[in-house]
Amino acid sequence: MNWQKIMWLALSLFIAQVAIGFFEGLLSPPGSGVSAFFLGKAASFVVCSVLFGRFAARNPIRPFTHAWLALFFQVLAATLFSMAVSPWFDEPSMILVFAEWAALVTALIVGTWFGNSFVSRTDQLADA
Repeated sequence: MNWQKIMWLALSLFIAQVAIGFFEGLLSPPGSGVSAFFLGKAASFVVCSVLFGRFAARNPIRPFTHAWLALFFQVLAATLFSMAVSPWFDEPSMILVFAEWAALVTALIVGTWFGNSFVSRTDQLADA
């Protein structure tokens, strides 16, 4: 296990999620509805997929194990951060939490798969 790279990925995911959440709250008016909701989740999916894919392309040994560990540490940091700022904000609905989880897990699977397949493909091209 490469713990330093796992922690860097977790930190990158955390910073990306905080930035997306900040801009999502800043740019969407209070009654923006479903379109802003899906736009935020789509942005989260795309950014996190790129982070997971880049990580997997640079770390071809057990990329899914490393990605799941990084996601675990990111969720741990996000939970602690959420608990720290909860006195100033309303409690999020469970549907929002579930949608964010779905976006993150899907990003992990898709991004890591693409990153890993990119490495496999470049290895095959180098052998030819």
